[in-house]
Amino acid sequence: MIKNAKYNIDNYEQFLEILLSLKNEKKAAFDKKIIFTEKIHIGLSSAQIKQIVKSISISNIQNMLPFFKHIYYEETIIYFILISRLEDLELLCENIDAHASSWADTDCINTSFIKKDLNNNYLLLTSKLSNTKEYLSRFIIVTFMNNYIDTPYIENITDILSNFNSEFYYVNMASSWFICELFIKKREYALKLFECNTLSKFTINKAVSKINDSYRVSKADKDMVKQFKK
Repeated sequence: MIKNAKYNIDNYEQFLEILLSLKNEKKAAFDKKIIFTEKIHIGLSSAQIKQIVKSISISNIQNMLPFFKHIYYEETIIYFILISRLEDLELLCENIDAHASSWADTDCINTSFIKKDLNNNYLLLTSKLSNTKEYLSRFIIVTFMNNYIDTPYIENITDILSNFNSEFYYVNMASSWFICELFIKKREYALKLFECNTLSKFTINKAVSKINDSYRVSKADKDMVKQFKK
């Protein structure tokens, strides 16, 4: 049914109908326990979401976007993935700010297109980083982690994040995840963040914990970073 369905501006209701026809109560109940959002969980698998996204042509995305109602969690996930296929970072940031309501909304997005124009995208991302915007800030930090660690921009990003603290749990979790990945790939910059003494106790301790949980870090290095725990 999904494979043969046609998605366009005239059959958006059919699009929702297909989503709801795939409802899995058991998975929806599980998702509710780990993804906290006011939106309704349908219980779609990642494979089902990918299949639906692939069924929507690039030419139809722009026409469909205004019709999304953001009632369902998976509907919003698909919405963000479709925007990412347009490779419009500013539009993506605007809509994450407006519609994201969980960590999973932001973490599902493939941002590899950013590497096509690292400089302009870096400028855009840094201009939108704000400690008052929870899920947009998480998205930006995760995007830095996925696309910029192995680039010359990492020094500036490290400087920016060394002075970036947030009251939001999921932003600080993203920062600790970033530090862990940075430690694995560009240790000198991670050590700079550990030593700057400006990041929150929570962020530093979570970063130490993530490093110690990683199979990509030696025991000696795991023991070494414990000195930074607050």
